[in-house]
Amino acid sequence: MADNKLISQIGDLIDKKLAPIKEDLSGVKEDLSGVKRETSGLKQGLLEVRKDLGEVKQRLETVEIKVELVNNKIDKSQEETIDVLSELINAGYNNHEERIKKIEKHLQPTSV
Repeated sequence: MADNKLISQIGDLIDKKLAPIKEDLSGVKEDLSGVKRETSGLKQGLLEVRKDLGEVKQRLETVEIKVELVNNKIDKSQEETIDVLSELINAGYNNHEERIKKIEKHLQPTSV
């Protein structure tokens, strides 16, 4: 019986020593539960950021396409402007040449 009492006392002593550890572990368990909730929230936030990033990429591609279209229109407009200016310069030059010919014709002595 003395052995049983000794074993019981050892068990009580172990329980007494383990009680603060169990309390500490309970706090750690609560902390881990909070960390798990925060991690879950962060994961959800990252998924939303990933989704938003996908939308941003799509919009950026759309903007790039629109910028390319605008650049093409600008290039075409510049070419058309150059063509019109060239025609205007040529027309001005031709009109100038005609005026010079008329002036030269009037300046030539007339035969009497």
